Amino acid sequence: MKSACFNCNTTCEALIFVDEASGRVLKVEGDPESPITKGVLCSKGLAAKDLVHNPERLQYPLRRVGERGGRQWERISWDQALSTIAEKLLQYREQYGPQGIAFLEGTRRGWSRVYSRLANAFGAVNHGAAGWAQCLWPRLVDNTITFGGQYMEAADYEHTNCMLGLAGKLHKDSAPTMCQHCDQPACLDACPTEAIYRETDGTVQIDSDSCNGCATCREPCSFGTLEEFVVEGRMVKCTLCFQRRQEAGVPSCAQHCLGRVFTMTTQSELETVIAGRHRWSCGRIVYVSSKWAGLGDELSPAAH
Repeated sequence: MKSACFNCNTTCEALIFVDEASGRVLKVEGDPESPITKGVLCSKGLAAKDLVHNPERLQYPLRRVGERGGRQWERISWDQALSTIAEKLLQYREQYGPQGIAFLEGTRRGWSRVYSRLANAFGAVNHGAAGWAQCLWPRLVDNTITFGGQYMEAADYEHTNCMLGLAGKLHKDSAPTMCQHCDQPACLDACPTEAIYRETDGTVQIDSDSCNGCATCREPCSFGTLEEFVVEGRMVKCTLCFQRRQEAGVPSCAQHCLGRVFTMTTQSELETVIAGRHRWSCGRIVYVSSKWAGLGDELSPAAH
């Protein structure tokens, strides 16, 4: 279903994939039909599923029982929770006056003005938000002084001819440590159950049914890309989005890279792309740069 990501004020268009039987969110991706993002979604947006289904997420009011710090709670209704909060606020106002209570809020997501109205109706003089001092208002002031108007949450990338990024050692620090799908994968030789195998397209995959979670394959990997999926007790790694490519899609990194750095290409197209440029690879992932002569030195296993 079509939706919008609300993890930041940009509210990028998004596609939500939901299991019809359970209603559980399966994955979140950018919407290719978006005129702004063209299907790109940042890591926060892509991880929205984990935010929704986090096992520690509060889904109903809880009231502490026992001593503070005892981590003992009981579930109560929303009516009980709201009545308790209202009673406490009125009690403190009666005891200390409205100046004895501070109304503090987080980032605005549409309800900020409602919260301000509550503080005003309550008579609270201490009302503020972190965003007013460190996020929202500094942006408003800077943009008004510089451009004479408010800021844009969504940049007009399509009509941008120059983008300035402030960072140090940009190339080296941005060198990814994703699975290279090596021509001679050490993890494949190290796997005692033969769960790691090479697919017909040359990518290195893991059969989760055969993996016993021993992690023997982790150390031989020169790039440190293997990590243990604790919940299932199995090793997981980049599959170069094998399932997406089977369905005529592109890898998620290629679709959602904000800088349009990643792309998927054929061998013949690749030869045209790398002509006259520096290149490095040890498998199915090829790094290309027109200026970075030390490309291979930074990306080689020795650098990791």
